[in-house]
Amino acid sequence: MDKLQEKQAKITKQCGFHNDLVALGLGASAEIGELSDYIAKYSNLKKPKPGDDMSNLKDKIAYECADVLVYILQIANELGFNLEEVYDEKCIHLLERHKK
Repeated sequence: MDKLQEKQAKITKQCGFHNDLVALGLGASAEIGELSDYIAKYSNLKKPKPGDDMSNLKDKIAYECADVLVYILQIANELGFNLEEVYDEKCIHLLERHKK
């Protein structure tokens, strides 16, 4: 994940993206909303609206996952934490909590 954070930092700089934390949080939230919408349609929990393109929903879900990841990587970079380390710690915590 370190490489992803480095790659995103370069893309952020090259594209001139703003690293305003509030905007990043709102952007991530919006992308999660879009992801949730596609998942609901894919799972038949939500009926499509007239005119909705229902083709390639898996591809749309994948693309929205990538959008969410971009925002998460930008947030991690902005706050200066190593997302891979935090993820590893979270995995240990989850495994401890859900031991069978």
